[in-house]
Amino acid sequence: MGAYGVVSRLLFAIDGGALDRDALEVAVTFGTTYRVEVRVLRVRKGDCAHGYRYIETNEEAWTPVNYAVFELRMAGVGASGQVVRAPVDQVAQAIEQVARAWGADAVLLGPGRRSRLGRILARPLESRLEEILRLPIIVVPRSIRSGSGEPAPPTAARTP
Repeated sequence: MGAYGVVSRLLFAIDGGALDRDALEVAVTFGTTYRVEVRVLRVRKGDCAHGYRYIETNEEAWTPVNYAVFELRMAGVGASGQVVRAPVDQVAQAIEQVARAWGADAVLLGPGRRSRLGRILARPLESRLEEILRLPIIVVPRSIRSGSGEPAPPTAARTP
């Protein structure tokens, strides 16, 4: 744990597709307010039904990581990026391995890309992470803006 009794190293795991601006804003806020170092992680998912072909190219995976690292650094936050590969059913384990190897104190998750039905039918990543990770997990909802236009606080999936 770092200064102020909170985290000193935050692992920001970003999902496929466009980078979620609200989740990036939360990472910037943690970094600037608490002087937290942020590692931006993207897991390239392999499709096991097709012989572990990866769903996106390495370049496609690095693009949002590099953008997030740039934005964090421009805000004065110590940031680095990492891309790892994993089968689609091993994403939680990949995040857990990186968190432990890097010495993360907490994990920040943005909203997933699944449709509403997909979120209902699929077991959410945060549920799988809760089972294997003994760190606080911060989940940024699909939109953190409340009806008043003020940011709503992110929800913690679980705190040890």
